[in-house]
Amino acid sequence: MVLIACLNHLVGQDCSELTWRTGERLSPNDFCLKVENNNSPIYGQFNISYRPPVFGLFAHNFNQHVTNTLIRKASWIDTTHDATVEMLRYEQILFDLAEVYCRKFRQRLLEEKKKIAMGVLLIEKINANIMEEFSVKRAAFENEYTEAYDDSVKLRWEVWIKAELDRLSKFDYDYEGKIKLKPGAN
Repeated sequence: MVLIACLNHLVGQDCSELTWRTGERLSPNDFCLKVENNNSPIYGQFNISYRPPVFGLFAHNFNQHVTNTLIRKASWIDTTHDATVEMLRYEQILFDLAEVYCRKFRQRLLEEKKKIAMGVLLIEKINANIMEEFSVKRAAFENEYTEAYDDSVKLRWEVWIKAELDRLSKFDYDYEGKIKLKPGAN
């Protein structure tokens, strides 16, 4: 891999993390490292992280305490590659898939809030479980995609991801209302 961008190049560029938001799509400018690499022309480094609340531990929900971000300084793109649009679509699917599991993390935190109040080690366990589930699902997508290189694979995954995001809409980062859990939830 030949890196075109270097630290001096990044100084003037906004390379802060990019938080996933409904309706926003990735662009070449979201990837701070510019490369020339035919084997791996795009790579998005995603991070799902938990930040404990300072005040009002259980005010309404955990939505703004769990974030799904693209670490822009650790993400690259080869803008000379002839399939930039398709590469961005692929990375968007992965970013959206990470958001599904970010929302599941928020949901599980809310479901277990009484237990969490008694000991925060449960948060680490929930996080580990969510990351394992995300890794399995991501591997399934990547296996299907690399076997077929077919738009129908991407479309099927985009439809499934959208349905999951809709189903988990109350666990969107920007949703600030009180969330009523279904009977039977902890």
